[in-house]
Amino acid sequence: GAQIAKLNSDNEKLKKARSIDRRTAQKTINAQNEELKKVEMAIRRLKENVTREYRARDKAVETESGGEAALQKKIDLISKEILVAQRSYAEKLQIVESMSRSMSVDSTRP
Repeated sequence: GAQIAKLNSDNEKLKKARSIDRRTAQKTINAQNEELKKVEMAIRRLKENVTREYRARDKAVETESGGEAALQKKIDLISKEILVAQRSYAEKLQIVESMSRSMSVDSTRP
């Protein structure tokens, strides 16, 4: 009878220890699950940030390209205006030189 009582007592102790181990294991598993959820959320936020950064970069490149295109158009326009001004100056210079020659020819006539 004493041996059976001892075995029953040992068995109860083992059941309690196993129950405590299960609760500890479950707490550990729950804590790990919470950490995994936090990591998952952090990864999701990072992916969203990366996506946002790519979009911002693409938009900046488009804007820069658009800005460069507008700047190039402005440069082209100014270049054309310079060419027109140079031609006009060259034509006026020819007129002045022509008038100057005709005046000098006129002034040399008796």
